[in-house]
Amino acid sequence: MNAGNMYGAMVPIVSYTADGTSNGFTFSNIPQTYQDLKLVMSYKSTNTSYGGLNLYPNTGTATEKSITGLQGDGSSATSWNYSNAIGWYNYNPNSSSSVITGTGIFVNTTWEILNYSNTSTFKTCLVRTAADSNGSGVTSLIVNNLRNTAGISLLTIYVAFGNYTAGSTATLYGIRAVSS
Repeated sequence: MNAGNMYGAMVPIVSYTADGTSNGFTFSNIPQTYQDLKLVMSYKSTNTSYGGLNLYPNTGTATEKSITGLQGDGSSATSWNYSNAIGWYNYNPNSSSSVITGTGIFVNTTWEILNYSNTSTFKTCLVRTAADSNGSGVTSLIVNNLRNTAGISLLTIYVAFGNYTAGSTATLYGIRAVSS
């Protein structure tokens, strides 16, 4: 059975590979036929001191988004909470770990956007990010919230400073509902 016929299957919608000249990927006209979305990325910024990601769902105002996160590097942990954020974020390991900064390590991150097409609920996005340099690295878990009931049909994701390094990838998947 192919993935297109399997219930609960991840179906690739679109994929991008950076050439080193762009700081953003845009996913537009996202089909509203899936239950959830999953954005899988392996990336690095050309800016070696900071390269976190900002994800903007649709358009809207800063008062619609909030972020709660936790990060650890094996010896310490930090947490944060932002209300009324401009966009959704992943907390970037490049900016918080001298082990990762400038080493050429690609950061791996997944963004799971739950019920993205449901027009009667707010949207929740779970973000997992990890970077490892031979056992020394950083990992984070973030919950982003969009206090808006509109279906998400547009995602724009920017590296905060610099450009995506050539070879950085981003693939958007649709997650089928179990009953569809």
